[in-house]
Amino acid sequence: MSDAARTPVIIGVGQVTSRDDDETPHPLELARRALLEAAADTGGDPAVLERLERLDVVNIASWTYGDVAGELAAAVGASPRVAAHSEWGGNQPTLLVDRAAEQITAGELRIAAVAGAEAFRTLERALKAGSMPDWPAPPPDAPPPPDPRALVPEPAWKHGLRMPVEVYPLYENARRVTAGESLEESQAWSARMWSRMSEVAAKNDGAWNPTPMTPEQIATVAPENRMVCFPYPKLMNALLSVDQGAAVLLADTETARSLGVPEDRWVYPWGGAGASDTDDILARVSYARAPAMEAVLDDVFPTVGVEPETIDLVELYSCFPCVPKMALTHLGWDRDRPISVTGGLTFFGGPGNNYMGHALVAMTRALRRGDGRIGLLCGQGGFVTKHHALVVAATPRDGGYPSGGAAADAARQARIDALESPRVEVAPNGEATIEAWTVTYGRGGDPETGIVVGRLRDGARFVATTPEGDRDQLERLVGDDPDLLERPGTVAAADEGRSVFRVR
Repeated sequence: MSDAARTPVIIGVGQVTSRDDDETPHPLELARRALLEAAADTGGDPAVLERLERLDVVNIASWTYGDVAGELAAAVGASPRVAAHSEWGGNQPTLLVDRAAEQITAGELRIAAVAGAEAFRTLERALKAGSMPDWPAPPPDAPPPPDPRALVPEPAWKHGLRMPVEVYPLYENARRVTAGESLEESQAWSARMWSRMSEVAAKNDGAWNPTPMTPEQIATVAPENRMVCFPYPKLMNALLSVDQGAAVLLADTETARSLGVPEDRWVYPWGGAGASDTDDILARVSYARAPAMEAVLDDVFPTVGVEPETIDLVELYSCFPCVPKMALTHLGWDRDRPISVTGGLTFFGGPGNNYMGHALVAMTRALRRGDGRIGLLCGQGGFVTKHHALVVAATPRDGGYPSGGAAADAARQARIDALESPRVEVAPNGEATIEAWTVTYGRGGDPETGIVVGRLRDGARFVATTPEGDRDQLERLVGDDPDLLERPGTVAAADEGRSVFRVR
């Protein structure tokens, strides 16, 4: 087969969103529907899935199966040589498509699929009702769900840094003050971005919340838009409680022709790049930037041979505003540039690790419509941890798909791993300054606990909370003090491995 015949193309995409209160689909069922829709979307041989050689299922978190990839393959009548369930992380859809495209280029695959789904909404409704839906029983020897405590270091857990809603605000606050932005400026930027995404979601038939919202609605804290963790109200948080699935089919051009897929449906992956920062959220190099994201953005454009300015369409991961803000800033792009063709994780929905699967659906459709010529998709997972960018286009890339993507990612990762992290002091005491912070809020709208990541005079990092019930300390942390990171404070070890910080 010639090199041109091995050019990888996206030949079909599909997505499903189940909003029917009388329906209780489990994730594998949603993935099955999405994959069948992707097959129909090719416009070619209806038996395309029978020729599938590789199936990757994006890590499913809302239910446990014995062999979810094998079960999904059987459910669509496929017998792939490889059927795998991925690692966790919102970077997985772009990573898996990148790897499949590389294997197709190498002649190792002819047809591949990436699919994923979550059914958190159905699961949550069942748990509240006290009656589980009629879903396949997990196998008796299935491993237990991941322990959330294993995802963050013990000192972070003890001080309330446990979930994304508490960790991402650390980046937002550190980024804002380091950049010299006022709180009002930063919140207005977030609200404008999110408002534009709500307008995109309103035009996406798969969006969970297709209602456009104004910047004022998104920025204004109210009972229906309560503050969750400062500075993010509810409408700046990802929406996890959805039932959604998405799938992407790829093939080489020779196979696409043999299947009868019209060429006007082809979309061409051009190449990608990935890297991760340390899993330890207390060992991060900075909370004002993400070195792994920066390295990925620096490398993906020379990998595919284009300049950032040539990108027409963009999907920047949008679980919380700090992520696209850091990407836009690093790229030097206009801060009011559109960042999504999908609608964002607040309005389209945030189906666990598979949002970028839906973004691939939206990007493919946009390129087919002629909305642009070249698109960039930036997936992200964990706690600003895992990053994978993928460039796709309406036309073939000169020179074909770049080889050695996995090796390049490994070399990039080695550079990130070599960055020096600060020492973490688990029993801090003495003079200190704030490095990043957030404040948690109760459902009634009142601030409850200030969480501070700071530095001792010797440079060691610590995590602490504000004194319990100290309203003055909380008010200082939710104010707009431009010099907050420079103001001195004190930290002291308390009981049960916790520490208390006071800003002066």
